Amino acid sequence: MRERKEFWMALCSGLLLLFPVHARADIPEAQARQILASAHRIIVISPFYGTQTLLSNPKEESKLSPKQLTQQRKYQEILQRLEKHAAHQLPVCTADRTAFTVIPESKVEAQLTADHFTPRDLFTDNGLLHGDTFPVPRVYTAQQLCSQLHADLILLSVLDEPRRVNGHYIYDLLGGLEHVPSHVNCRGVFYLLDAQGDTVYHGIYSVDQPLTTIAGHTYLFADWRDAVNILIEDFFDDLNRLLPDRSLSPKSSSPISTH
Repeated sequence: MRERKEFWMALCSGLLLLFPVHARADIPEAQARQILASAHRIIVISPFYGTQTLLSNPKEESKLSPKQLTQQRKYQEILQRLEKHAAHQLPVCTADRTAFTVIPESKVEAQLTADHFTPRDLFTDNGLLHGDTFPVPRVYTAQQLCSQLHADLILLSVLDEPRRVNGHYIYDLLGGLEHVPSHVNCRGVFYLLDAQGDTVYHGIYSVDQPLTTIAGHTYLFADWRDAVNILIEDFFDDLNRLLPDRSLSPKSSSPISTH
């Protein structure tokens, strides 16, 4: 009986190794500061939208009318442009707002291709959101990439699809009737892991950017793009509280952000 029990325990332990290891809990702030103070090289993985919209789904598309399909294609193009902008902006801000050496995008892309990975593969559930819940990193995959590229840190992020919110009134028990102006909302999660897979810092951010309307024309894409920029800046504002002191130019912006 004892031998049978030991056999099943060994089998279960072996099976656990086959499952992906998820992101660990954030390490204490004092330890995070020490890790960041000694870190030099960082991998910045391109952000992506953690929804189904940009994933190929011929079965669902076949159910759409020509007009609906055209509208979907236009919206997908907007998301692709925003995704490309975020992929450019994040490493630029990392280099500008920190003292880390950002490993060139070409080297990161080449390694991902060699490993048959995409940015989604560094997260659970193919990087998909479940409702408002963001996916978490696969620690083993992040460790592997850090080892291959000799990096001290890896920055991972997932975006939620932007949303337009029309102006409306709300009733607040303390303030009474209040008007909420039209705006666009942008949400995202950022994970900063060290080479051992420990979560040095992570946070979920949300930005409400007022909707720009001039002479009756709205500038929706520009507002979404600005919201993405501010989302990234908000992350670095918080991260820099853990980094060694260095001269940083203050960020000026009018939008409201919550996180």
